[in-house]
Amino acid sequence: MAEATPVSGCERVMLFIESGGPGGAESVVLRLALALRERDFDTSVMTTRTGWLTETLRDRGIPHVKVEAGGRLDPGFPRRIAAVLRERRIDVLHTHLLDSNVYGGIAARLAGVRHVATEHGDVHHTRAKKLLRTKVRLMSLLGARMTAVSQFTADHLARLGANRGRITRVGNPIDAPSPIDDAERKELRASLGIDAAVGDHWLWAHVANLRPVKDQPTLLRGFAKALVGSPIPQSLCLLGDGKSRADLEALCGQLGVRDRVHFLGFRNDVPKWLQAADGFAMSSRSEAMPMSLLEASLSGCLPVCTNVGGIGEVVRPGETGFLVERGDADALGRAMHAAVADIATSRSMATQVRHEVATEFSVPTILDAYYALYRSP
Repeated sequence: MAEATPVSGCERVMLFIESGGPGGAESVVLRLALALRERDFDTSVMTTRTGWLTETLRDRGIPHVKVEAGGRLDPGFPRRIAAVLRERRIDVLHTHLLDSNVYGGIAARLAGVRHVATEHGDVHHTRAKKLLRTKVRLMSLLGARMTAVSQFTADHLARLGANRGRITRVGNPIDAPSPIDDAERKELRASLGIDAAVGDHWLWAHVANLRPVKDQPTLLRGFAKALVGSPIPQSLCLLGDGKSRADLEALCGQLGVRDRVHFLGFRNDVPKWLQAADGFAMSSRSEAMPMSLLEASLSGCLPVCTNVGGIGEVVRPGETGFLVERGDADALGRAMHAAVADIATSRSMATQVRHEVATEFSVPTILDAYYALYRSP
């Protein structure tokens, strides 16, 4: 695929997301920043908070600007963003998540720069955002080129009043992980007490912040059911942290699975753990197009997920994984049990989803789509 180089009028791109911590949208911002720089764009990132993302940007040499936000209904906030855009002579502002999209849209209009607004799914979270419909319509009135990470999200934006003609489905960019060898895979599994040969012990991975929308209680209950009559031992590792951790650990004790469930906390080596695992389990109540699903699929894991958001655009039952209804621990348990009961078929589905994700969500493919939007009026 030919490398796109910036043309006059879109050499300087600023990515804007309010948060700075770990998360799917933040990972997308990081990948885009690195990929744009590789294509010779003058790339920078703006946030209102610091954390994992800003620290990683610093380590990777990507310029970062922190702009102060004065809380809700801060009329000066867009002006401060616009001042940064003018000072740095930005050509294109690419914003991420609903509130950043709205404030960024106003700032882009004030500064006279093009605006691309990416919606990652917070428009259809289970807890509705305040003034949601008004914010979406405002983005359209401001003339933003809107993108959605799944068709599900694109359709939801249109139902909320966005101009469908200015919405484009652009998936999350995903890099192939640096491969690990058999010795490292064995070492990682051994750290969990798994010393069986590959195929004799199934390891599930779950990657998410530990919070209610991810519904880890259903995951744990489903996993406990999957262990009943399982043809081989199974274990589950949770990569992520959050306020729900203590409650989830207590639930493991109640379910009698504490020795099979491993809470690994927030990790910087998630790709290695995904390659060490056999399957990926997701119990979310709301998603758009989760980065963790794409990363797990590209790592060779079989996905077993709840059928929410755009997940069904990647996971097709019987072809590329298993889908169950959200909140249904019994169905999740049956799916996890079925995956282990027929490992040959599970491996075949994992291979298929890996191929499809590598083709559709590769960084060059996604970057080409954004590059076209950066040049659009």
